[in-house]
Amino acid sequence: MPELRNSAVEIRSPEEYGPVAEKALAAKRAEYLEAGTLVVWDVDLEAETITSYRADGSSRVYVAGDHADAEPVLQGWRWTWWRCWVSLRFATIPVDKYR
Repeated sequence: MPELRNSAVEIRSPEEYGPVAEKALAAKRAEYLEAGTLVVWDVDLEAETITSYRADGSSRVYVAGDHADAEPVLQGWRWTWWRCWVSLRFATIPVDKYR
């Protein structure tokens, strides 16, 4: 899908919280958008949100149950956020937690 080159998804790691990390993430988003990326998602597993930033300067926060979109990159495409959160959350649980 060539359209996906126009989008970016940042999934926060445990170290990407707090004022210093927020500033670094904002700078990274600005770089993506200045380079021509149309949509940047900030996936926050702790807050259970996706914040979508668009090249036109708008942003939107999606919470569990919302239908997140990637407009204008993938017109009409929607993803129910709780499905994404569950998949990502379980993918980040340390293996030793189950030993």
